[in-house]
Amino acid sequence: MVISSAQEMGQQAAEQAANFGRKAGSKLARKAAGRMAKSIKKLVVTLIKKFLIAAVKFVVAIVGAEGIVFFLALLIFSAILMAIPFADWFLKGGERTQAEETADRQYEQQFRDLSAESVAAIDNEEASETWKATLKNIVIPSWAIPVSLVRYQISHSDEKITLPDPKEIFANLEPTFTYMTVTDDIEYTKTITSCYRVVQVRDSRGNVVKDSNGNPITTTVDDPPVKSVTSSKMPSRKILSKVEIPFGTTEIPSAKRYYPGGSYEPNDEWQLMGTSSVGRCTTTTYKRWEKTMVDDRGIPETGFDAEKFKEFLVSKGVKEQNLDEFFEYLKAADPDFPVELYAGEYQEGDSLYTNADYTYTGEIIDGWVWPIAIDYRGINSSFGPRWGKFHYGVDLGGRRWPNAPILAAKAGLVIWAGARGTYGNLVVIAHEDGLQTRYAHMSAITVKEGEQVKAGQQIGKQGSTGHVTGPHLHFEVAIPNKKNPMAPMSQAEKAFDPMIFLGPLQDK
Repeated sequence: MVISSAQEMGQQAAEQAANFGRKAGSKLARKAAGRMAKSIKKLVVTLIKKFLIAAVKFVVAIVGAEGIVFFLALLIFSAILMAIPFADWFLKGGERTQAEETADRQYEQQFRDLSAESVAAIDNEEASETWKATLKNIVIPSWAIPVSLVRYQISHSDEKITLPDPKEIFANLEPTFTYMTVTDDIEYTKTITSCYRVVQVRDSRGNVVKDSNGNPITTTVDDPPVKSVTSSKMPSRKILSKVEIPFGTTEIPSAKRYYPGGSYEPNDEWQLMGTSSVGRCTTTTYKRWEKTMVDDRGIPETGFDAEKFKEFLVSKGVKEQNLDEFFEYLKAADPDFPVELYAGEYQEGDSLYTNADYTYTGEIIDGWVWPIAIDYRGINSSFGPRWGKFHYGVDLGGRRWPNAPILAAKAGLVIWAGARGTYGNLVVIAHEDGLQTRYAHMSAITVKEGEQVKAGQQIGKQGSTGHVTGPHLHFEVAIPNKKNPMAPMSQAEKAFDPMIFLGPLQDK
């Protein structure tokens, strides 16, 4: 046991010695490797320093000390710029890549789609397609509002922002539709029953006439038709009565229509529904209806509330002191945005109407006169495409002639004299030959509806009311929409270039 123990102890001692040797060798190797790494690192640093010194000397020899200073200043300036949001856009000269522009359009299109979807319910109304399209244009939430909200957020953020979900920023812009329930519509049914009888033919003495075979001869006799008219209430249904947006209300008038024909006055027209025969009787059935529907004879008026619009924008994060800035974004995105919502006022002065202070003594050529009394007969903006839209008139006058007299270009009847949307203060004159002339943006009006005016008579004064960039006269000539003479010029039967009529007057 002693020997055995001694042997085991010897083996253990040998193993311990071997392990100690291995550890000692590893430690020595690590120390050697560390010394080598430090030497290599020192050598590399020395080489880099020498390379940089040589490079600087080379650059200085070429561009001079001033060039080095300029280069360092440029590096510092670039570093500062890159710390600013959208500095990459600035450094590219404000240009957008094709891919970025495509992404912008796709993002914008989402707002356009949401706007279109929000007024799709109007398509369900029984009305003319033109009226439905016009109503949509009136109440549709402008896609420019959410787009401008995004632009405002970007411009007032200290860093790049993630574009918000279009549905989230579009929230609360959707119009609300109110419907009225119609319960008094009536359906009328008329039946006319005609019967005939078979009778024997008799001679003048009352005897039955017989044929050669001795059989009585018969004929048919029509009985007087029996007419019957019944009425019943039609099932109740809903029709549109009001459309509301957060900052405006559009009341939808209704009217009774009489079908067939769809006239607004009662009539005795009937629609044939069919005939049926039983035995010797035939019954013919007709129907007509009294139906309450939306009145699509005119354009519904919208009452805009500029203060509510401002409150809406503030609730979306626009600071009140930045509202003017936001409106600039709106005008840039959508030139047709309702001008009433910018400030709630779109006519100048304390009073819309004023007395005439000008008398025309010039020449009338073919019934026409130049519609603004100034010493210049040039055109500021012509008839035709303009800024991606269609300009349905010509712009005359300008800042050089403040409150210049506006004249009736042709004798006629005043059918509108007042404020009207983007037209501002507007006069519309109907002429005997079927033409209509419109005079927009006036600072004051000197005529009233129903007044007969002569060619050259003053009807107002040049101004900048409505949606304008400065004072001028916007003048239009058209054959108007027959159903609605005050419909937008895009719906006119024919819009003319006014210079067809004013051209001969330019040199007079």
